[in-house]
Amino acid sequence: MTSHLALILSLVGSFSLSYLGLIFPGLMDFCLRYGQGFGPYKIYLWQDIALMIFGFIGGAIGTWFSLSDLYANYQLQQ
Repeated sequence: MTSHLALILSLVGSFSLSYLGLIFPGLMDFCLRYGQGFGPYKIYLWQDIALMIFGFIGGAIGTWFSLSDLYANYQLQQ
């Protein structure tokens, strides 16, 4: 059996790291470049969108696996 704290930390980490590491920087770059343009072929816009989508998908998958580990751990204890 693993520690409850480790499972909770993995849930918090998977949720918040995707926001702090991927979604938030893409959103900030989008907001900063909004007034000046997004470069040729809107390359920075596509980069920001891809970064945010990757962050949402990674956060959802990480949260799903963390929740399933928590559920499996609590099922074993009962």
